[in-house]
Amino acid sequence: WIAFISAAGGGQVWVVGADSGTPRMLVDTLDRAAPRSAWPIFSRDGRELMFSGVDGNGVPGIWSVPFPAGKPFRQVLRYDDPVRRPQNPYWALSQDRLFVLLQEAESDIWVVEAHGL
Repeated sequence: WIAFISAAGGGQVWVVGADSGTPRMLVDTLDRAAPRSAWPIFSRDGRELMFSGVDGNGVPGIWSVPFPAGKPFRQVLRYDDPVRRPQNPYWALSQDRLFVLLQEAESDIWVVEAHGL
């Protein structure tokens, strides 16, 4: 599977089979509860998709959504700093940690324990 963001829909998360097929929306940002999304990445076992985004109040964070179900999505990291926004989540090789890049003039990398994500 390939996950991608549609800018036309305001950051909707879509998936499509790696060898082709019809794209399917996984997170609909027209739903007011859904975050505007970016940087989707699958977990190593393929059972969930994580993405960075901004909620309806403008607060950035990282969300998780089960795959292939697509619901419910949940916020796994809330970041209240309006200047440095989290983006580009990456799973560690062992999948027990999540690495998150914080965007600013000089970027930091945060490591989040993934137990219970």
